Amino acid sequence: MSERLESELAQLDKAKTEYLASFSDYKLQVDTYFTDEKPFLKQLQEKGSE
Repeated sequence: MSERLESELAQLDKAKTEYLASFSDYKLQVDTYFTDEKPFLKQLQEKGSE
């Protein structure tokens, strides 16, 4: 693999990891403090699994 491609893949992997951590934090906040946002959270989860 070329160095540039490896760099791009590493950046994508890092972004995915950061996104998943942020989403997990958001889910915890919704479950704990913002329960009225649960329908929106569910919609985000469904769209994310497509």
